[in-house]
Amino acid sequence: MEKAREFQKNIYFCFIDYAKAFDCVDHNKLWQVLKEMGVQDHLICLLRNLYAGQEATLKTGHRTTDWFKIGKVVWQGYILSPCLFNLYAEHIMRKAGLDTVSYTHLTPPTISSV
Repeated sequence: MEKAREFQKNIYFCFIDYAKAFDCVDHNKLWQVLKEMGVQDHLICLLRNLYAGQEATLKTGHRTTDWFKIGKVVWQGYILSPCLFNLYAEHIMRKAGLDTVSYTHLTPPTISSV
């Protein structure tokens, strides 16, 4: 910012709330992006299987529900999700022609898992 002022250059800021960012990622596009980045097919297949076709059951008191399919698995507490999101975001930034991007996390990160 000091250099921008010194050389009388415009400076722009963009604040993005990444709190639920991975929720919005199109997983089919993510697999395509990984392929374009050179990730091997068998690894993409493994990731696809981790993020799709999951089933769950709920336990309440002494009762357990029947198993049901989970529509879209987000896995925000899953260790791979932030890495996959970063690769996806990097791809978008490269396509937009942004070579250098910096950011500051304004709110403390939270760790959650179901």
